[in-house]
Amino acid sequence: MSDIKESIDWFEEKIDEGYFNYYEYLDFKNIQPIGNGSFGNVMRANWK
Repeated sequence: MSDIKESIDWFEEKIDEGYFNYYEYLDFKNIQPIGNGSFGNVMRANWK
């Protein structure tokens, strides 16, 4: 249980430090599938 909390704390800290950026789906154009698997789909796109 401690490992999960440590991972969440680390991730939240990195978000606060600006290591991750958030982009709206509508900010992308020319979205095309390039692969898929058991964990999800992989898409390519151009950022407007």
